[in-house]
Amino acid sequence: SSRRDAQKADAHLRSEIDILKKSSERFVSSEQRSKQKVLALQEAVKRAQLLTRDLEEKVLVVTNDEVPVLNEEKCKRESEYRQIKDAATKV
Repeated sequence: SSRRDAQKADAHLRSEIDILKKSSERFVSSEQRSKQKVLALQEAVKRAQLLTRDLEEKVLVVTNDEVPVLNEEKCKRESEYRQIKDAATKV
């Protein structure tokens, strides 16, 4: 009888150990997925920051280099337009 009780207690303890192992394994796999998601998000943030820097540099190039040239071209074209318009009104 005491042997049977010991076997029951042992089986109960083994069952509890198995339950704890399974829940621990689920937690570990869930934790690994969470870590992978965090790493993926960190990588996405890094890429976004690099792209932002690249775009900011391109904006500076356009602002500093191309806009003045385009403004000069605009002034030339407007001057040509005025000259042609004046010549046309004289005719």
